[in-house]
Amino acid sequence: MRYLVIKQLLRLCGTLMVFLLMIPVSVSVAGLIVAYDSHNNPEGGLPASEQMSGVTALDLSRGPGILPNTSGNTYNSRGWTEGSVIDANDFLQWGWSFSPTLNLNLTDLDIRYDRSNTGPTQLEIRLSINGGTFATIFTDNDISSSGENNFDIDITGFTNVTSATFRLFAFNASATTTAGTFDIENFSTSPSPNRGILVNGTAATPIPEPSTFLLCCLAVFGILGYNFYRRLAAGRRKTEQITKQLENNHATG
Repeated sequence: MRYLVIKQLLRLCGTLMVFLLMIPVSVSVAGLIVAYDSHNNPEGGLPASEQMSGVTALDLSRGPGILPNTSGNTYNSRGWTEGSVIDANDFLQWGWSFSPTLNLNLTDLDIRYDRSNTGPTQLEIRLSINGGTFATIFTDNDISSSGENNFDIDITGFTNVTSATFRLFAFNASATTTAGTFDIENFSTSPSPNRGILVNGTAATPIPEPSTFLLCCLAVFGILGYNFYRRLAAGRRKTEQITKQLENNHATG
């Protein structure tokens, strides 16, 4: 009876440990989601220079209302509206497409930009997540012609993100010709040299915590204990068989 109880307990322990190990534990992993090296000036899109594992980054690209300005070595554009309100076609865009393996919680955006003397003096950055509507996350009503660093733009309100599209709308230029330009420049120092745009956040990724590791160890010990019990029980049965055989031989002899 005692051996039967031990056997059942060991079996139950092993089953419970395996079940617990099958439950994923979500741990927040902080890091860079996408970044762009704007020390390039292609006429089309500019691929991301860095991206988090599991993320498919969008190119840094231009809306249909603006054109590349091919002079210089930054991601430079011209043709921005002279109007005092946003033109829906005059924008720069970046972000990432659907990432089914990740749920991201956004934290902050870093961006450096510049304009010519006749370039747009105002801008607005909007963000759409998971294919939803665009929401304004940042405005600048007095863009400096000597360049601006904008660190830690707060985007912590955007959670459980699987895809994101950022759009920077610049407007109120003095000239829409080649003279009225706006460009993304790389930071010269922190947070990241050779990057002009950085989006940061945390990824909820199932990884083993110390408690999970402990459960794994317990499961292993449970399995080893059960195997030991089986060998012990088998040895006990064999001993009983030998003893019974000897008793039978003695009785018949």
